[in-house]
This record gives sequence, structure tokens and C-alpha cells, in this order.
Amino acid sequence: MPTSEVDITVLAALARLELSSPHDVQLGAQLRAIVAYLGRLQTVDVEGVPDYQSPPAKDSALRADQVIEGSMLSRATFRRGVPKLCGDQVEVPKFKSR
Repeated sequence: MPTSEVDITVLAALARLELSSPHDVQLGAQLRAIVAYLGRLQTVDVEGVPDYQSPPAKDSALRADQVIEGSMLSRATFRRGVPKLCGDQVEVPKFKSR
């Protein structure tokens, strides 16, 4: 799939990036190289290669949830550590603009 200057401009807009013309050319060359590499990867014969499965971890994040009595903060303790509340909800400062 060829990558044109228009594709770079559209991609930059989707990523909310402002690129100068030299960066457009550099990014275009890099994207063409990436797409070409992905095309080569698609031609690799993987017949008979088993799917990758990571070994199970002893303390896996996928373990069953368990509440341990006495390990939770009380609501009052939690609320004292919150910078700003809006009713019963924690108010989070705006960190991203559209």
C-alpha cells in the first residue's frame, strides 16, 4: 500500500500533530519503510508454528479478586486524601483539550 503526502497529512491530523514540510517527507519515508516491512512479514510461512503463549505467572494480574479484611482505606480516610470533591465524587482536573 503506497503512502502519499496526503496520507501523511491525514495521519498527522488524526494524531493531532503539526508537521513541517521536511518532517512530512521524513515521516513519509519512514512510513513507507514500515509498510514495506509489514508486507515482507506477511509473506513469511508460519504453517505449523504454534501460537505464542506466555507462561503463567505465579502472581498473575489475572488472579481471582479477593478482599482482605482490614486492607482497605475507610471512606473518611480516602476522602481526606482527595484534593477536591464534587458531592460524593472525586473531581479530576482537566488534562486534555479538544
